Amino acid sequence: MMIHIRKRIAAVAVTMLAIVTVSLSTAGPANADIPAGGLAASVSCTRAAQFTSGGYLANYVPVTSSKSTNCILAKGNNSGAVTGLQSNLNICYKRNLAIDGDFGQNTKDALIYAQGVMKTDKDGVYGPDTRKKMKMYFTLDGTTALCTVWGERTWTFDHFQY
Repeated sequence: MMIHIRKRIAAVAVTMLAIVTVSLSTAGPANADIPAGGLAASVSCTRAAQFTSGGYLANYVPVTSSKSTNCILAKGNNSGAVTGLQSNLNICYKRNLAIDGDFGQNTKDALIYAQGVMKTDKDGVYGPDTRKKMKMYFTLDGTTALCTVWGERTWTFDHFQY
């Protein structure tokens, strides 16, 4: 009797696992602009922050509310992080975006342009590879404005900007 119950439990577990596996493999990403391969599971950037490195101040860096730069932005996002991304695209890549915090088609197109300059995947998604290679707006000792690649320095969170 006990063996029969164990076999039934095992059969139900296998069936449930098969259903979950099929459901996950056929489900598309929540946002069609976020590519498959892990980014869809990443956390969205929600704020823009300033970071320091020696005398450098990095402005408008997209982050999470917990100050992590390990986040993504894609079409459909609307937040202070998008405002920061738009500011960087305007200043460092000479785009002419409205600074409205809305990641629409114009922001996606501007990011694709910048990704082409960076020589990274032109997918229109701000993720880890784009962040490492993207030029961001910096000041040196609060006076000299310049753009430099984020991944070339080690940064410490200073404060939220948006």
